Amino acid sequence: MKNFLKRPKHRVATSISGRHIGVRGATWRGRVDAGGVLHPSDGSAHTSWQIAAADNWHDPSREPSTRQKWYAGTPVVETRVRVPGGDVAVRMFCVADMGGVTVWEFENESSSPVVVGFSRSDVLTSVPSSPPLGTDLPQGSIALPLGHRGTTRVGLLHSRPHTGQLPDDVPRAPAVVRGWEAAAEVPSRLLLPEHSLTSRIVEFRTQLLLSEADLDASPHASLELLRLGEVNEDWALGLSRIAEDTIVAQRRRAVLAWDAPWLLTNIAALSTRLGDETLAGDVVAAMLRLADRDIESPPLEVDEPSQVVAWAESHLVRPSLAGGRCTVFPEGIPRMWWGQNFEWHRIAADTARTMSGAVRWHGSRPALLWETSGPAGLVIDASHGDNTWHTTQASGETLLPEPEPVSDGLADVVSD
Repeated sequence: MKNFLKRPKHRVATSISGRHIGVRGATWRGRVDAGGVLHPSDGSAHTSWQIAAADNWHDPSREPSTRQKWYAGTPVVETRVRVPGGDVAVRMFCVADMGGVTVWEFENESSSPVVVGFSRSDVLTSVPSSPPLGTDLPQGSIALPLGHRGTTRVGLLHSRPHTGQLPDDVPRAPAVVRGWEAAAEVPSRLLLPEHSLTSRIVEFRTQLLLSEADLDASPHASLELLRLGEVNEDWALGLSRIAEDTIVAQRRRAVLAWDAPWLLTNIAALSTRLGDETLAGDVVAAMLRLADRDIESPPLEVDEPSQVVAWAESHLVRPSLAGGRCTVFPEGIPRMWWGQNFEWHRIAADTARTMSGAVRWHGSRPALLWETSGPAGLVIDASHGDNTWHTTQASGETLLPEPEPVSDGLADVVSD
C-alpha cells in the first residue's frame, strides 16, 4: 500500500517523546517536549524559552512547577511555569499564515511583570525585543517585556525565518483549536462522557494528519486517513489493498474479530463515496459470505492508538455484515456512562447509511434519540438494551430499559 495517501514528503519520527505540531498539508513539522522546547523536524536548532521574575530566571525544562496540557487532543499545547505571584502560561501552535509560522503566546498571570527570554532572534514579535541578561540562553537570544496580566507573541516562520513585526491578525490559540477539532470531526463526531477518550480520538486523528508513520502495518490508520480526506489519485489502489488484507484475515477466523464489521462497512461506504462501485460491491459480497459467523466482543482496552476510533464507534453502533441493519450499544451502555448524556454523529450504520444518536437519561433509564441518513429501510435494534425493540424509522426517540451491569473496561483505553 505505497504512496496512495497524500502525505508530506518529509518523514516524521514517531518513536521519540512529545507530540508534533505543524500545518496540515505542509512539510514543516516540530516536536514539543515536556519542557516546552520546540525541536524542528528540518534539523535546525531547537527553540526554548525562560521566564525572568523578581527572584531569578525560571527554565521550564528544569522547574518542578512546570505543567503541560494539549488542548482537547489538538496540536495546540500550553506549558505553565510557576513564578512568584502566579503562573506564566505559554501556548504554542502552528498556522498557515505567511507560508507557515509557529506561534508562542506568552501570558503573564502573575501579580508582577516578568521578562521572556527567547533562544533565537530571527523571529517576528508583537513588541520590541532586547538582548537578555543573566541567563544561560544561547548567544543571539532576545528578551521581551511582559507586564502583569499581559500577553506577548512570538512567531517563527517555517521558510526563511527573519525578524519583524508579527501581524495582529495571525490566529490565536482558540481559533486554531477549533480548526483542528473541525478537521478531526470529518469522519465522525463523538461527544462522550469520558472526555479523555474524546480527546484521545482527536489526538490520534490530528497527529495522523501531521505524521507519516508506517501505515502498512495498520489498516485502521490507513482507513482513517482516507476518511479524513487525505487522498490522491492512487486512493483506489490503497483502499483495495486494505479491503483485500481485511477480508483475507477474516476468512481464516471461525469467530470474526470485533472490529471486522467496522472495517468492512467503512471500506465499502468509503469506496462508494469515492466512486469505486466495483470495490464496494466486492466488499459487500465478502461481508455477506461472513454474515453467519459470530463476532467477538471488543476488548476491555485497546493497545494500539490506531484502534481507538473503531473501538469507540463499535461500542455505539455495530453494523450488520448482512447489511440493512445495525445494533445500538451492542455490548450495552458502559457503566461509567450511566446517568450522563452523550451523543455521536455520522457513524456508519451500514454501507449506505450513517446514524447519529444521543442518550438523555430519565431517572435510571436511557432515552435513545436517533437520526439516519441514506435510503429508507434501515432496521435499528438495541439488543443489550431491549431485545424486543427495533425500528425502521429514519428518526425518533425511544425509552430503553434500565441498563444491566456490563464491563467497566471503557476507561482503560484512555489511561496513560
